[in-house]
Amino acid sequence: MGLFGFKKPADAAALLIDVSSGSVGGAYVSNVKGKPTLHYSARVPIRAHESEELTAAMLRALTELTELLLSRGVPVLKRATGHISIAEVFVSISAPWQESAVRLERIEKKEPFTVSRSVMSEAIAKSVAVPEGRVSTGETVISTVLNGYETANPFGRKARVADFVILASSLPTPVADGVTAALRKAFHSHTIRFTAFPPCAFAVFRDIYPHERQFVVFDIAGAATEIVLVHQGLLASVVSVPLGVGNLTRPHTPPQADAIATTDGVHLVRNTATSGTDLNRSEWMGGIADALRTLSKEYALPRTLFLVADDDAREYLKRALDDAALRQLWLSDEPLTIAAVTTAQFSPYVGVGPEAEGDAVLMMLALYHTKPLDGVGA
Repeated sequence: MGLFGFKKPADAAALLIDVSSGSVGGAYVSNVKGKPTLHYSARVPIRAHESEELTAAMLRALTELTELLLSRGVPVLKRATGHISIAEVFVSISAPWQESAVRLERIEKKEPFTVSRSVMSEAIAKSVAVPEGRVSTGETVISTVLNGYETANPFGRKARVADFVILASSLPTPVADGVTAALRKAFHSHTIRFTAFPPCAFAVFRDIYPHERQFVVFDIAGAATEIVLVHQGLLASVVSVPLGVGNLTRPHTPPQADAIATTDGVHLVRNTATSGTDLNRSEWMGGIADALRTLSKEYALPRTLFLVADDDAREYLKRALDDAALRQLWLSDEPLTIAAVTTAQFSPYVGVGPEAEGDAVLMMLALYHTKPLDGVGA
């Protein structure tokens, strides 16, 4: 039996793991007075060695993170909860490894039928085959539309037409195996559940901002940008761009007045006109513009944008998204509402213990983890 064993008391903690292309983060979370609370949290930047693949660097950072969670986090968990049991390890992996796609499956019959979990399972069963070399990390029904009307609680209701909006995600098999092996080696837990950023972002922002029916979430990390579009309150599309903050950085540059030092020693340059990073910035902007054009072919682009990014890059990226070259895609001079996502948005809903640090993505994951495992819209 491993360090954490298999005891699952009512207040058992969960271990949350966030894997992005820029860093890996982790936190122990449990319910405190009806509120998910981070007891200990840590984040380790991904620093690739020369000629090293990003996946290898990520797995090395994950191992470093697990060492922190064991050596520093376990004593904190013990003090906070009185035990060191964890019910499960809940892992979110973002682009470029995770691939997510939204599809709609329809169940239609001549006579009204009762929508049940078996009907929903029938819709999910119409799955598209996972490409060779990848493994499914789950298919989630993120919303249900009965006879043309979105329904939060469809079970037991009658309908002639039931549309299930399903988000399917997958990982390269070596990545799923590598992450699983690293976590099992450290925590000896057989309960490891994978998820992806898009369903988490959709569920959390939909619940916190219920009046926002149309919005876009930009998750911009080191080597990738993930774009989640919500249309009429439904998760409509997910696009991944293989360009991230790393495409806007210049390594080994002496500090200048117009540069921001980042955690891995690179410098994110504000003044691209004089910094020599024009090509990098243009490449990133071009990739984002192409993705938005793809989305705009089917949906009107929402004017509310949520930006998820590291603290040291957030303001720069916010200005980049408000660049005239991108604004013209909205075909209007009206200003965009770009909301940088910070811990402040989640502090009313997620507690942060005295020995933890606020982390916006881990706080989002804590909220998403509270969703029912088989709930529609979870």
